[in-house]
Amino acid sequence: PMEAGGILLGRLGRDATGELALDVTAQIPAREAIASDSSLRFTPQTWQAVDAAIRLRGGGECVVGWWHSHPQLHWPCRNCPPERHPTCPSNQAFFSQMDISFHRTAFQAAQNIALLLSFQADPAPRLDLFGWRHGIVSSRGYYIKDSNNDQKQ
Repeated sequence: PMEAGGILLGRLGRDATGELALDVTAQIPAREAIASDSSLRFTPQTWQAVDAAIRLRGGGECVVGWWHSHPQLHWPCRNCPPERHPTCPSNQAFFSQMDISFHRTAFQAAQNIALLLSFQADPAPRLDLFGWRHGIVSSRGYYIKDSNNDQKQ
């Protein structure tokens, strides 16, 4: 019922084709964040935990972004009948003005991303990625790396 979130760690590098790629290697949950059903605020303790995790992991990682959830209660389609959810035009991931403002303030580097987990009727979250494109925060594509194959999203 409450938003949750954390910080994403990783490395900027090149993929197998030589294209610039961001490899997300870990997430540090923001256990100390201040959360409500419609907002999440990272605290100084969140950032201290991230710094400690980077030192402990010792793998040359850096902060590459953040993630947070949107509980089912706040999805635009919550008033639609369940059978209409998959086709409802309002059933789109939304990155709120507060989300954009936070990303603009705390994650200014061109490679910084934000992963949004949205919950509807399905217990598995919908995953949407946002990041910088031409100076604005917009939806981005991504690959999920798996030891067997890569899946484009």
